[in-house]
Amino acid sequence: MTNRNTYVILAVAAIIVVFGVAAVIYMPGSEPTTITTTETTTATTTATTTATTTATTTAVTTATSTATTTATTTATTTATTTATTTATTTTTSTTTTTTTVEALEKDLLIYGVADPVDVKPWIDGFNAKYPGVKVVYVNKTPPPLATQIREEVAAGKPTADVVMITLPLQLTFTEQGYFLAYKSPEASVFRSDFKDASGFWTAVQANPVIQVYNPKTLSASDLPKTIDDLLNPKWSGKMTIHDVTLGSVGTSWLASLKSVLGEEKWNTFIKGIAANKPVKFAAFEDVGRTVYEGEYQIGLSAYLHDTLRYKNAGAPLEQFRVEGLPTLFTVTPVSIMENTTHPVAAKRFVDFMLSADGQKLVGNTEVRIAVRPGVDTKYSFDKLLGGQTTVLFPPAEVNKNLSSYTALFKTLFTQ
Repeated sequence: MTNRNTYVILAVAAIIVVFGVAAVIYMPGSEPTTITTTETTTATTTATTTATTTATTTAVTTATSTATTTATTTATTTATTTATTTATTTTTSTTTTTTTVEALEKDLLIYGVADPVDVKPWIDGFNAKYPGVKVVYVNKTPPPLATQIREEVAAGKPTADVVMITLPLQLTFTEQGYFLAYKSPEASVFRSDFKDASGFWTAVQANPVIQVYNPKTLSASDLPKTIDDLLNPKWSGKMTIHDVTLGSVGTSWLASLKSVLGEEKWNTFIKGIAANKPVKFAAFEDVGRTVYEGEYQIGLSAYLHDTLRYKNAGAPLEQFRVEGLPTLFTVTPVSIMENTTHPVAAKRFVDFMLSADGQKLVGNTEVRIAVRPGVDTKYSFDKLLGGQTTVLFPPAEVNKNLSSYTALFKTLFTQ
């Protein structure tokens, strides 16, 4: 009995020892732990290193009684620890863009047909922005100014940096390679018919041609309403027109109507007008002036800006509309000469004239019609002609064959 009790006691003791060792080796809270460290400078390249360590511990306890029975208990505990370190390195690339700033020259020579009194505020506005540029403006009528440019170019002499003349001459000079292509960023908002697609010219102001009458000498009900009405013999000797035999703007205006009316109707129109013997004036101003003074009843081709100037002075002169006859308009463009000696100043001047600030100055001049859309100014194309059918003239065909049209009109209108 004593020996049996001794065996039991020894067995229990062995169990306690084994579990005690196991309890020491495997303790709550010793589960695998992962430590991640991330260092980012700016991030693109990642390097990851993982280290794993496994530790195995075995405890064996053997209890042997004095008899032949042996109790063996083995406790094995494995602890695995994984440490992972992640290092992320980002390489930041810095791109440096070098912009070359062109030096603004100190001189600028401009040739133009607009009155110097009108142009002075424009130049003053430019100088307010670019005070270091001395601007010289040379003013002449289109024919002598065109001759001067041709002679200077042919002789290889310095000529204007910037030119603002009539559209027909600008078109001719463009074909002859006189101008530098420059697409001003300010021109991006302009209508397509206000600029050359290649950047050789952009309109600064518009010059619409309209029909006028004197409301004191002619009632609105008696006005010609259609193109056929204009051909009525009742108007013989009573209408004025810009001289179509000079090969200038008046010639271009009448010739450009062919593309609008169609050749057959246009031929009938020009012959009918010629038969009514309109009084021809070399100066556009006289077309409207002689109407409001009462010498004639209607003017067939008067400039809108002249009409507004007369009206502002109190003259009785109004526009009338003829069905089937759109409002043709030409423009005064700005261009840079190909051989300019001051290209930076020339580009800045073009930018200014096409900008909102420049166009405000144009439209607030008595009387110049600004062409940039959305400009809040006294005279603008949108304000004055909004809702009317408008057509730019001259088309390329007319400009190319102007001498032929001039010869035709001399035959018809000098009887």
